[in-house]
Amino acid sequence: MSAESPLLQPRWFFKSLARPLQWALVASVVCAALVIFLPNHFKSTARILPGSERQLPGLGQVAALAPMLGISGLGSSDDAIHTEVLGSWWLHRRLLETTFRFHERAWRFGEEAERTSTWRDYLRKKTLDEAIQASMEHMKIRKDVKTRVITIDVETLSPDLSQALVRRTLELLDEFLREKTRTKGGSKARFAEARMKEAEKELTAAEDAMKKWFQAGHANYLTSADPTVRLEGAHLEGMLAMRKQTVLTLAALKEQALLEEKTDIPVLSVLDDGNLPERKSRPTRSLMVMAVFALAFLGAWLKDNHPVVRAALAPGNQA
Repeated sequence: MSAESPLLQPRWFFKSLARPLQWALVASVVCAALVIFLPNHFKSTARILPGSERQLPGLGQVAALAPMLGISGLGSSDDAIHTEVLGSWWLHRRLLETTFRFHERAWRFGEEAERTSTWRDYLRKKTLDEAIQASMEHMKIRKDVKTRVITIDVETLSPDLSQALVRRTLELLDEFLREKTRTKGGSKARFAEARMKEAEKELTAAEDAMKKWFQAGHANYLTSADPTVRLEGAHLEGMLAMRKQTVLTLAALKEQALLEEKTDIPVLSVLDDGNLPERKSRPTRSLMVMAVFALAFLGAWLKDNHPVVRAALAPGNQA
């Protein structure tokens, strides 16, 4: 840069700031006058602790035999589906149907008034799809990969509405987990009961076959000299023992499923149940005004002095 460049003359440089400062001040005042009417948004946050793998104790060999009988899934992870449920249409449809009572300002400087409205009416969307999409946009779900803690953020124009939405979301998630567990346990119990009825019929048939074998004069088949009689008797006795074991195993599985349905309901571990926000989350009006001031000042200064800047940056003027 040449030593004769005006950019290196303090008097010229400070004089060149006067007009851009005026434009920047005007722009920032206009910006402040506009953003002051932007509505405040309030965010309520809830956090859910990770669940754990659980399995009903005391099943012993029954749990090992369950896959052989077509019954699986004796253990479950409480938080395996939390994120999916929180982002599901099922949950947001239930939210849209919920009626809330909250306080909200009609405009930026208006008085707070109490309102009663469903979430769908509040969103003012014509179709259900648009309402669900809008509901999802108001709710942000984050999951920490390391700690597995799930964070739910809901942001609206009303502090108590944001809090009510967060707490209703937690209620719906808990309801889904409980209903899912009851349905799962009930299905297992019904399957085990149906299979046990079949096994009882097979046990009755095995007992009848053994009874007929004895009535045919083979009560002492173990000491019989005929190997065919001994083999047939051993076969019938083995079938009878197996049928008895099957019935006992299925009875234990049925009891386990009933216990799971009634007592093994996952507990939703809530760390924060949704705070009542006292401060707005956005907009950050001061940052907006400062950004407009800086951009307006820089733009105005470059517009007024671009010939000087271009000349100073020309290759022949480089130091």
